[in-house]
Amino acid sequence: MAKAGTDDARWILPAALGLVALIFAGSLDNEFVNWDDGIYILTNPAVTDPSSVTAIDRLTTPALGYPLPLPVLIYGWLWAVGDGSPTSFHAFNLAAHLINAGLLFVLLRRQKMSSRAAAVAVVAFGIHPVVVEPVAWATGTKDLLMAMGLLFAMLALRRPPLSLVGVAVAYASKPVSALVG
Repeated sequence: MAKAGTDDARWILPAALGLVALIFAGSLDNEFVNWDDGIYILTNPAVTDPSSVTAIDRLTTPALGYPLPLPVLIYGWLWAVGDGSPTSFHAFNLAAHLINAGLLFVLLRRQKMSSRAAAVAVVAFGIHPVVVEPVAWATGTKDLLMAMGLLFAMLALRRPPLSLVGVAVAYASKPVSALVG
């Protein structure tokens, strides 16, 4: 058992992530919403019937108005794995959000923040109202993947080739990420 006052991340990060997961667990029961889910998922042949769409259309996603190749690829995989059920989309989004929170924790620890302070920041980030839409809506995958790519790129700044992987993931998820870099 750790002494009082020690900086022990072995239980702090899992507790913080568990709290975030508990708060968003109800989103696993969400249905598709009558907002973006129709055009991005339900009526998108690149998702529901990928063999009917050319490889170029899967990369450029012209029906969506801008390129979202990575989210559309993942939507198609989730559609197939979950047999069209929204639960697979919501489970993926919750998992991606928890990964992002974990990456934030690592980034903050690298900046010499204590485990406890980093865990508080992770919980604040994890339950902040601005993340509700990306986590709770199926089409929020693009935002979560963009954040994941950018966080990974920041963590890998000292290794440019690896950092570029994060940048590529972010850009392939949501082109607006180019403005962040």
